[in-house]
Amino acid sequence: LPVFYDVEDEHDSVVGNISSLDRQLLTDIIKTFCETMKENGYYAGYYSTVSFAEKEFFAEQLQQYPFWVARWNESVSPPVPHYLWQYSAKGSVPGVNGDCDINLCFADFYSYIKEHSYNNLNK
Repeated sequence: LPVFYDVEDEHDSVVGNISSLDRQLLTDIIKTFCETMKENGYYAGYYSTVSFAEKEFFAEQLQQYPFWVARWNESVSPPVPHYLWQYSAKGSVPGVNGDCDINLCFADFYSYIKEHSYNNLNK
């Protein structure tokens, strides 16, 4: 899979509150992350909830990067096409105690990453 940047609002005394950033600045930060990862040989994308993506950054400017969306309400559409969908945080996995996130992937990332020699797959 690509390396994903988790873009959510987590208030932290060290990190702060990213929703206080200007929308364009946060969009540019996400672009910079993805491009820096690419320059260093890794395929990258970003992860966020639909509501955060709609209010806090310009997802339509990030369509060249894979979007992994957290959307637990199927009636809510993401602001741009997505490649992965986290549809539940209440799943179960044999051998794991407690709730697990459950996701679907709609892309063949392995083939793309291998073909473009990302993520050290051809080394």
